[in-house]
Formats: sequence, C-alpha cells, structure tokens
Amino acid sequence: MTGSKRSKAHQTVPTPLALGPPPKSSRVPQNGVETAAPSKDPAWHAPESWDVDKVGPEAEGFSSDEDVADSSRLGPIRDDPEFDPMIGVSSFHLRVYRIDGSYHIVECPIGTVALDLAHVLRKKLLLPGQHYKLHIRERGRERVLGPQERPINILRRRLEQAGYDESDDLEHLGGEDISFLLRFVFRDANLPTAQPTDEDDVLSSSNTASFEHIDLTGRGLLTIPILLHRHAPTIVVLNLSKNPHIDIPLDFIASCTMLRDLRLSQAAMKQVPSRVKHISTLHELDISSNRMVSLDEADLHRILGLRNIQAQNNRLSTLPKSFAEMKALKFLNISNNKFDSIPPVLSQITSLVDLDLSFNTISIFPPTLGELTNMERLVIVGNRIASIPPEIVNMSRLKEFDCRRNAITDLSSVFKCPALEILRAGNNALHGVELAAGSKIRALSVPENERLSSFTVQPLEDGSSYALETLDLSKCMLSSFSELGLSELKKLTSLKFDHNTIRQIPDSICQLPDLERLSGSNNHLTSLPTAIGSLRKLRALHVHNNNIKTIPASIWQCEALTDFNASSNLIATWLDPVDDTPADDTEKKSGSASGKLLPSLASSLHRLYLADNRLDDDIFHSVSRLRSLKILNLSFNDIYELPPIGRMPAFATVQELYLSGNKLTSLPAEDLHQLHHLRVLFLNANKLQNLPSDLGKVKGLECLDVGGNVLKYNVGNWQFDWNWNFNRELRYLNLSGNKRLEIKHTMHDTTRAGRAPLTGFAELSYLKLLGLMDVTLGGEPQVPDETEDRRIRTSDSQVGGMAYGISDTLGKLDTTDKQNHLKLSMFDLVVPSFRGRDNECLFGMFGRHVPIQWGHRPTSNKLAKYLQQQFSQTFAESLRTLRPGSVEGVGDALRRAFLSLNKGYYGSLKDQKDSGTNRKLSTTPPAPPSTLDLKSGSSGLVLYIVDEPDRKVMHVANVGSILAVVSRKGGPMLVSNNHQPFDRMETDRIRAAEGWVSPKGLVNDELEISRSFGVYHLLPAVNARPSVQTVTLTDQDEFVIIGNRGLWDYVAPQTAVDIARLNKNEPMIAAQRLRDYAMSYGAEGSTMIMVIAVKDLFQPKTQKNLLGHKDEVILERTGPRRIENTIGDRTLTRLKDEIPPPIGFVALVFTDIRNSTSLWEKNPGMPTAMKLHNSLLRRQLREVGGYEVKTEGDAFVNSFPSVGDALLWCFNVQVQLLQEEWPQWILESDDGKEIHDEHGSLLARGLSVRMGIHWGAPNCEPDPITGRMDYFGTMVNRSARVSGAADGGQIMISNDVVREILAILPMDESETGLLTSLDTQPPPDGNGNPNVAALHRLGVVIKEMGEFRLKGLEVPETLSLVYPKELAGRLKLETKNVASKAATTRVQFSLEQLRSLAMLAIRIEALASDRVFRPTTMMHRSYSLQSTSGAAGSPDDINPDIFMYANPEFLLPPIHDSATDADLLQIMDSLTLRIDNALSTMYLKHVGGYHSVLAALEQAMKVDAGMLVQALSMFGSLME
Repeated sequence: MTGSKRSKAHQTVPTPLALGPPPKSSRVPQNGVETAAPSKDPAWHAPESWDVDKVGPEAEGFSSDEDVADSSRLGPIRDDPEFDPMIGVSSFHLRVYRIDGSYHIVECPIGTVALDLAHVLRKKLLLPGQHYKLHIRERGRERVLGPQERPINILRRRLEQAGYDESDDLEHLGGEDISFLLRFVFRDANLPTAQPTDEDDVLSSSNTASFEHIDLTGRGLLTIPILLHRHAPTIVVLNLSKNPHIDIPLDFIASCTMLRDLRLSQAAMKQVPSRVKHISTLHELDISSNRMVSLDEADLHRILGLRNIQAQNNRLSTLPKSFAEMKALKFLNISNNKFDSIPPVLSQITSLVDLDLSFNTISIFPPTLGELTNMERLVIVGNRIASIPPEIVNMSRLKEFDCRRNAITDLSSVFKCPALEILRAGNNALHGVELAAGSKIRALSVPENERLSSFTVQPLEDGSSYALETLDLSKCMLSSFSELGLSELKKLTSLKFDHNTIRQIPDSICQLPDLERLSGSNNHLTSLPTAIGSLRKLRALHVHNNNIKTIPASIWQCEALTDFNASSNLIATWLDPVDDTPADDTEKKSGSASGKLLPSLASSLHRLYLADNRLDDDIFHSVSRLRSLKILNLSFNDIYELPPIGRMPAFATVQELYLSGNKLTSLPAEDLHQLHHLRVLFLNANKLQNLPSDLGKVKGLECLDVGGNVLKYNVGNWQFDWNWNFNRELRYLNLSGNKRLEIKHTMHDTTRAGRAPLTGFAELSYLKLLGLMDVTLGGEPQVPDETEDRRIRTSDSQVGGMAYGISDTLGKLDTTDKQNHLKLSMFDLVVPSFRGRDNECLFGMFGRHVPIQWGHRPTSNKLAKYLQQQFSQTFAESLRTLRPGSVEGVGDALRRAFLSLNKGYYGSLKDQKDSGTNRKLSTTPPAPPSTLDLKSGSSGLVLYIVDEPDRKVMHVANVGSILAVVSRKGGPMLVSNNHQPFDRMETDRIRAAEGWVSPKGLVNDELEISRSFGVYHLLPAVNARPSVQTVTLTDQDEFVIIGNRGLWDYVAPQTAVDIARLNKNEPMIAAQRLRDYAMSYGAEGSTMIMVIAVKDLFQPKTQKNLLGHKDEVILERTGPRRIENTIGDRTLTRLKDEIPPPIGFVALVFTDIRNSTSLWEKNPGMPTAMKLHNSLLRRQLREVGGYEVKTEGDAFVNSFPSVGDALLWCFNVQVQLLQEEWPQWILESDDGKEIHDEHGSLLARGLSVRMGIHWGAPNCEPDPITGRMDYFGTMVNRSARVSGAADGGQIMISNDVVREILAILPMDESETGLLTSLDTQPPPDGNGNPNVAALHRLGVVIKEMGEFRLKGLEVPETLSLVYPKELAGRLKLETKNVASKAATTRVQFSLEQLRSLAMLAIRIEALASDRVFRPTTMMHRSYSLQSTSGAAGSPDDINPDIFMYANPEFLLPPIHDSATDADLLQIMDSLTLRIDNALSTMYLKHVGGYHSVLAALEQAMKVDAGMLVQALSMFGSLME
C-alpha cells in the first residue's frame, strides 16, 4: 500500500511556457495549463511543435529499460476506487518522489508495471487527469517510464550494477534514499524538469554570447523551447543530450538553416529520431551512449552533407547498406558496440578518413578494408584481431594506426603503408619487430608485448633515412639492441626501453644527433656509453634500477641535459670532466671558484637523482660544479657528513633536497640561511640527535621529514636547537619514529611573551600533515585539530601486538596559488581493539594519488576524510547484522560497508534539516550537492586482521588503485585487485552498465579506474563494490605493504618487498624507505605507504612486542646494509648476505636445464628466460642459505651446510619455476609448455631444470683467481653423476641424502614404496634449523628408483626421486621421461615416412646384389601386358634375372600405429644400419678393385681417395 503526507512547505509548480505560435483565438485552458486548440480552418494544420502529448514510450525513438514489454499484468485498470492491483502479492519497497521534494514509500509486487503504479498513485494522491506519470531520474537525465516497464526490475538491475547482491536486502533498500543512483518521480509528464525561462538562461548554460552554440544538456525537455524558434536560423551547434523525450519538430528543423552540429548523446534512445534525416545542413551528428541496436530506419544517407557520426557506446551489431551512399562521410566512431565482425559496408564508404572500431569483439581484419584509400586514422583498440592482411598497404593515405590490446603477431604488412606516421601496437602478441619499410613513420609504440624479443632495423633500399622520432619498447622481452640498427634512426628524439633485460646500450646510440629523451630503467645495464656526451640535445636520461657502476666523464658535455635519474644502481664514482679548461674573468665572476671553465652540464642540469647507490662524501665534489640544480636526491648512500653550505654553490639554487637513509649525525649550522630557495628537506632514517637552530632561518621551508632519527633534546632551548615554530611556512612536518623525542611544556615557553608556546604547533597555520608517532607528548601540547585538509598522527607504532609504520607525501598541484599548491588527498585508518576486542584490528587507506581535476579546480578531500571517519563504525554495524546460521561472512560485511559508505556520503552532502530515515515525508526538497563534490572520487583499501588462537586471518577489501602485497617467504603475494578499465572483465561490466572505455583507458573518457567511491555521475559504470580476499596468515608471512599509485606505478611488488625487508624489523623505517625509493624513481603526487609486521602475530607477546623498547630500536637500525662491492647485481644487494662457504660435510647440488642447447639455438626467448632462471636460483640461495660455487653455462653448482637447506632450496626453485613470468616463446615450445595432472594441478611450465643432491665431505680449496671456495674429489664427481641421472624437473638424491632426510623428518612408507613425511604437530625443530620446519610444511615424498652404475664410478649408487607434496604428481610422469626427452630433440617424422625409408633400404639391398627389386604385384602386371600386346624386347624378356620379385610386407620390419617414439627410433636405427651395409657392399664391388691404386695415389699426392674418384669421373666424362 502507499502512505503519504502533504509537504509543509509546498513548492510552487512553474507555469510552462507556450510551446508554439498558435492563433490568438486558439488558446483554451485545460487542467490549469493553456494549450493550443486546432483552428477551424480546414486548410490549416498545426505545426508539429505544438504536439506535446507524444511523450514517454509513445515518443519516437524512445527506449525503455525493458526492450521486450511483458504483456502479463496484474489486471486491467478499473474505475473502481477500491481496486488496488498490488494487494495479495509479495511486496517490494519503492520510494517515489513528488516534484516538491516530498516522497512516498510504496509497497508493491515485483511484477508491478508503471501503468498500474501510476494509477494507484493518482488514486491515493487525488490527482486528476492522466498526465501524471512515473518518471525515472538517473545519469543526469530524466524520462517517463513506459506503461509496461517494471520499476522494481529497473531498481534491482541498477542496484546490482552498482555492486549490490540479492542478499543485501534489496526489498527494503528501494524504500531508502538512493538518489545517488536513481530516483523515481511522479509528476506531470508535460512539464519539463528544467525548462529555459529566458534567453539569458539559454546563453548562460551555453557559455556563449550568441545563439550559434546552444547547450540544453539534461533539461528534461519534451520539445524544443519556444524561445529557440525565433533564433533557429542562427543556430550552428545544438546540444540536446540527456533529454530522453526530446522531440524535434519538423517546422523547427525547417527553420534551422545553419545547423551543422546536433548532439543527442545519453538520451536513452533506441533509434535515431526520424526527423533528423530532414536536417539537410547537418555535418556532425552525435548519437553516442544510447541504446540503439540498429540504424536501418534512420535514413542518414539522405543527409548528403553529413561528415561526422559519433555512435559509440550503443548496441549496434550491423550497419545499414545505405551507408555506402554517404559520399561525404569522413569521420565514423562505432566503438564500444557489439560488432563481432567489421561490417562489409564500411569497405564501400570510400570517403572515410577516420574510423574508430575500438572495444568490440572483432576477430578478423578483412582484406576488403584496404579499399578505403582515403583513410588517414584507423583505431581498432581492444578487439581480438590476430593478423593484419597485406591489403592494408592499399590505404595509401593512412597516417595513424592504433591496434593496441589485440592478439596481433606480425606488423610487417603495416610498415609498408606508404604514408603511415603513427603506429601504436602495445599489448599484443608480437614476436619481433623488423623495421624494413615505413620511412615516414614518426612514432612507433609497441610496449607490453610479452613475446617481443627482437627489434631490428634494416637500411632502406633507396638509401634514405627513417623519419622515426619516438620509439617505445617498454615492458617487452628484449635482451639486446642491434649495434647497427639504432644508427639507422638518425632522427630519433625519444627512446624508451624500460623493463627489459638489456645489458648494454650500444655505442651507436651516440650517433643520434637529435635524441632528447633516453629511458632505460629496470634493465640490467652495466654501464653508460662512454661517448654519451656527444648527445648534445639530450634533455632527460632515466636509467634507474640497473647495474651501472660509474658515471662516465663525457656526460659533463651534455649541454641540454636537465633530468638525470640513476637511482638504484651500483654507482660509486662520478668521473671528473676530461677537459678542465681555465675560465676567463667573466666565468670566474659567475661562480667558478676553482678558476676552471665549468662543463656544459653545470648550467643545464636541474634534477639529479642518485639515490640508493654506493656514493660517499666525495659525491659533493661533483655536485659542487652544478649551478642550476633544483632537485638533488642522494638518499640511501654512504654519506656521513655534509660540506659547509657556503662552499656548495649548488645548494644556493636547490629547491628540494633528499638525504634520507644516510649516516648523517648532524647538519652544518653555518650558512643555512643561504638556502633561499629550499622548499623540501628530507632527512629521515639518519642518526641525527638534534637540529641546529639556524634551520629556522630557512624561511621558505614547506616540507620537513626528520622521522626515524634519534632526536632527543630540549625543545624549549630554541636559542641553540631548532624549533618548528620558526618555520611558519611548513605544510608537512614528520617527527615520527623518534622514540627518544619528548615534547612537553617547560618554563622556557614563557620566555617568548605574547607568542604561542614552543611546544605547540599553533603558529603553523598552513600545516597539512603532522607526524608525531612514537613521540612522547607531555603536558598538554597544542596539537592542532584534524580536518579534511589536515592529518595529525600521534598514535603508537604498535597495534594488536604488531609493529607498523606509515609514510606519505603531499601532492603538488599545478596552480599559481602558492598557499594551496600542496594538497592532502590521502587519509589512513588505524583502529586497534576493533569492536572492543583485543584480537581484532583495522588498517585502511583512502584517497587518490592525484585529485580529480574539474576544469581548473581539484576536487576536495571531503570524501576521503568521510571514509576514514565512518568506516570502522559502518563496518562494525555490517558485522553485527550478519544473519546467524547463514553462509554470510566477513566478505559480505565488507562489501556492504563499502556500498553503505558510498551511499551515505551522497546523503551527507545534501543540506537536509530533517535527516530521519523512518519518516515517509520530507519537509523541504534537499539542496543538491555541488558538482565538485559529486565528481570527487576515492580509492580505498581495508585490512581486517583477526588473531584467533588456532589461526590468524586477514580480510582485504579494496576499490581502485590502492593495493596490498604480503611478503611471504621473501616473495610478493598480491591480495587485492587493481581495478583498471582495460581489464576484460571490467570492460564487460562497464559496458553492461551503459558505460564505455575510451582508447586512452578511461571510463567514459574521464576516469582511469573502474571502481571507486564517489564519482556519482559515472554510476553504475564505476561503482564501489570491493574485491574481497581472505588470507590465512602463516609464520612465513613477514609483513604487508599497502600503497597507492605513488608506490605501485614506480616500484614493482618484488622490488618493494626486497626494499622493505632491508628494515623488516622496523616497519616505520621500511615505510619511509619505500616512499623515498618511489620518489627517487620519479613519483609525484600524494604518495602513502603503510607497512604492517604481521610476523609479530607469531612471536611471543613479550613486553618488547607490546610496548616497544626505545633504546633497542636504535641498536637494531644500522642504516642500509652494504654488500661487498664484487656483487654486480642490484637485486642481490637488497637480499640477505651470502653465507660463508660450507666446509667439512656439505650437501652439493648440481643443476642443469633440459635441452638448453636446442633452446639456445632455436628459441628467441632463451636469453630472457636465462636471466629469469639465474635470478630465481640466486635469490633462493640468499633466502634459504646456500653458497654459489660456480656456474658452467646454464648449470649451477651450489653447496649447503645441511641436507635440509639443500632440499628446501630445490623445492622452492622447482615450485617457483612454475610461477615465473616466462617469455611466451618458451611457453609455446615443447620444452616449456604447461603440463597438468588428472586433477588439473600444474606440474610443469617454462624451463625444466634437473637437480641432483649428494651429501659428503669433499676437498675444499679456494680458487686462486676468483677467491671463491671450490670443491674437489670423488664426492663431487658422484654429485655430478647423481644430477646427470635426473631428467628435466626431477630432483635425484643419493642414498646418503635419504638417510639425512630420515634423520630430520618423520617419514611413513606406503604400500607402493613411497616415503612420505608425516604431518605431525608441532613440526620438528631440526636442531634449530628453521628450514626443516619449512620442509615439514611443504611435505616430502621420496621414491626409490633402484641401483644405478654411474659413469666413471665403480660402486653403484642407489638413487631416489624426491618432490614436495604439491609436485608429487611428477612421479607419474617418470615412465614417460625417456620418450618425451627424445621427442623434444628428434626431427619430427610420420609413420609413412618411416615405411618409405624401409622400402628404400630394401631397394638398395637389392641393388647391392645386382638386382632391381619389384613387388609381386608388378610381376603379374608384366605378364598381363605381354599377353595382350605381344610386344617383344621388354627388359623382362632380355634379362629376367635382374629383377627380384617379392612381397615387401615380408621384408619390412613391423611398424604399428601404436608404436612409441622409442620403438620408432630403434626401427630407424636398424634401417639406417641396413642401408649403410648395402652401400658399403656396392662400394666394394664397383670400386674395390682400384682400392690399392687409390691408396697409393692418396699417399703420394696427399689427396683424399674420394676426391680422386670424383676427379677421374669428371675426366672420363670430358673424354666422352
């Protein structure tokens, strides 16, 4: 039933404007509204613009949510006042609003149609006439529901698209305020929602001073406003988008003599309004984001001048044949539709210049498309096309081709397009790129092609040079560059090859005179080109995350270089300029203190990043030459002392200085005031005990981070020690992690009369972020309140027995407002003792890396702050309301909490006086939220950790780009989803919600993430439904890293784990370190990182764990650990130290790659695969505790102090080999393809490595050259033979190893003879070796293979296979190993080829006996021919003895179809032996008599006998 109340403040309904120019006598009142009556003149017909009754589903082109109307109804509408069609059926709540803002909660069945609901509402509300109808307002538009549409079905569909489930009480949710998603309105259908009232209204909404450009978007118009009729001849652009019922009268169209551009986007239209075809002057038509399934009835071909059609984001699957008649059509966008093939008619529209087919399901590129000879731009992003036909070369004018995100394997035909300038082919299946044509290509982008392992450039045939200027090869599988290839690209200005495995930049790159940008980060580069100084136009050089050891001297000659980033290398030296020419007097005055001419780089370099290297205090010798430096980042080096500021001219211009993670104990007190331009100073993770008071003289300082030091001094001693109140421009101040620092009120505060106490922060009026974690606050210091623009942290760094740390930065806005150019856009959440339970805690992160820009203004922080404040309470309520006894769990509660917050924030934005949720009638219509607030968005991630006695559980929920990674056994485990629009599943969901994805990867060409809080104008395409994962934590889990895009866009998960593990016992330092590394890699914006030490959950709750010992933390942190300089791999320097070489009894492990020789010869992916293989083995050696003895080719020899260590290393390597990101070349080969067992478990994938383990006491001697320990003796030989007995993927062990395993692990022998480790609790301690417990968790399975007589060893050895339990299925593959090994190395042959070889052997054997073999069937045929023809003189008659007739079946070896590869190889071996014997017999018969003569000649002439025979044969042919 319905319930209602009259509004206390009745809102007056505006009187509608007249919609046409009827005669004066024709106006009659009707229902209080004047309408036009028809004239009595039979020759006069009212203009179509007068017809306003044709609305709703009767209107032309209208589309309901239900394309097929269901005729089933609850019964006919009756005049009986007691009739109610909703009685007696299961109810569903629906909130229906009136135009004055009041609402009525309707209880109705799910099948109720709009006609019945409108009838009941009119009856209950006593509304006369049939004009009152039910409307739906969503996505910025409003329309009338069709009579047969079901409002409840629409509501449920929208709620599901917004992320809700059936279990979320949808029956009652519809009765709540869900205006953030949609709103049902019951009102007069003839009244527009926002009818323009005058010309000023139209002009202001159109942002123009004339009537040429008219924008009436989202006005809910039924027809064209009357005032536009007078200006119709001047209208050029008319935007009627988001007006679902708009009717364009024919008389208005006839008046629009200048209309060129008509926009009908997002109007819920099922077809193009039929009157559009009459707009003869139209050039551009936008019908995008509608529900059109066909354009057949639009007759758009009748608009002869139509040039541009935007029809993206509809439901089109075909195009009408009449499109072939559109000779003027040049631009056509039909992306984000339902095309599974390219419509054939497109090939006939030869006038097309620009065609967009993105995000359909097209799999074939038809050759006929090449007939579009005028095509200049073709976009096919996000389809399933695998190949491009050669006919594309016929597109002689094609300039831009975008084929990203397909499955294309070859681009050779595309390069032949004669006019092609821009080619984008990222995210495809390219194997290689050979640039042999396409001299006009200016930009080539092929990033993220996982199979791309080669890039070659061939010289052009005509001798001309390539026009290529921009080349992007990032995130491929390249291992090297061609030396000559790059030299052909003379006009190259930008080269990117980040995230490959390239070791060397060829010197030929220095021959590119126009190169401006060179980016090769995250490779294996060992050096920079020595002649890099010849690149005089080079502006940016990014080579961070490599293995570079020296900066060459020639770089000082790069006179245009402004950005140089070489962070995370092994740099210990920056060579001085080669030519130190004395400076003249002018140059001396300009600041060259040494009297030498400054090198070119000194005046050009603005940004220098050298963090995480091996630099010491000598680096300032090089830095002192730089005169234009603005950003200097030297964090995490070995710097102990800063030089005096006065002696460092470079510091005079520096705006940002980063010195975190060094060994600094103090700052130079003198001349600090000379840092006039310094804005940012990061000194965290050093050993600073105090800061000089002169730091307060740096008046422009805005960001200061001194966290993680050992600050301890009298804050009130401001005459000698620094106090923050003197730097009043501070926006960011971090003191967290200084556990000795105490801020408490002292008597010294009174010495500054009239000023705020020095222990407070009241004078820092611009402060946005203040970190005081672990800082002792005594008395009542004046800590400012937290707001949406200010974050204050004063908590302890222990939560639930776990240590945690957090670090962040303020985002920089591109604005001229100096007071607000730093933006706080991230908020963290930490809730200990959640719900009052000590074993529960919450961690969260909300916000955006970069605020959404709307116009020139960024959105506010209200949403992120609201989420931080409300989440814990909302989530607790969701947990409380879980239905007991149901299947609902924490995941459902998290989902409901996210969705509830998204709904609640919208409600909080409205200015409601009465916020009661149980009242059925509001008092006044709520004020609409501001556009900026509605368009603001926020990513979010929450960790809910429950410490139960029997297990530790972590629930993770996230939306957007904030991600969490768990460090498990030193490797990253992603426990969240990155919601990107390019993801196939996300794209399908967005399309189902009537959204679309642009080629730039943005939802509706606006947002870069597919799920988010807020952004209500994009709902439900972008919703707040989280991805939820539940993880059972183990003692192998060390910590969790939570970060936003400021971290994950710059630091890979494995790298992040490695960096954090350097300070894994100090999460605060680890979080700061991760942030500093990200900044050194180029991260900007608002970065936030949190590190949580979940390993503390598995440690005894000592006083240290719960309270934290201040002095002990200082002893633990010794700064970044430095590995010996002999290590040439940056990744190894972040891992554990290598153990000392074991001596005495050791476990030796030999490894080798199966069929590596063949793979190196035939597989282009092998160079990259080898780097991955080597990195994995070495990483696990550091993790487990092994010693790398040596490598021989692709084989490793390693030693371990115990069998348990060796076995665990083998297990970890074999398991992780299956998870490695192998090149696609490897995965498609026979040696690298995936193999699963009968249960679907993965047994093999990628490179297959054999391993052998033996235990004994070898002879140990260091190598005199390398200094590394080497092992000799019989034990080593036996270890090598044990490995040789294994096949790919097998771990073979000796009997001595088996005995050692039985001594450390309890085993049980099954009936089949398998030894399996017992799952006992607690696990064995292994005499204090933690690796034994890890082995116990993995499980061990041993199968004895019997005695083997090993090569070179007299005593046979009993060998066994051993596997972890998850790979025990490999035991069933054991019998197939020989056959499979042969199969991967033999040349492929068929049974028919083998039978043909057998027949050849029989024929050659017959020839050896001077006969010719013939089957018996030919003998009968010969007799038949003789009897019928009577011919004489046939060979059979002349000498019948030369033929041997026999049945070949009796002479051939048995070759069955079921024969194995091994059987076929034996047969082939036998046949080749028979052929060899027969040929030898023939040789002896025909050449044997001359053997002695040939031998004598051979000895006399020193010439091979075979050559003599050949020479004599040639001489004989000449004599004839």
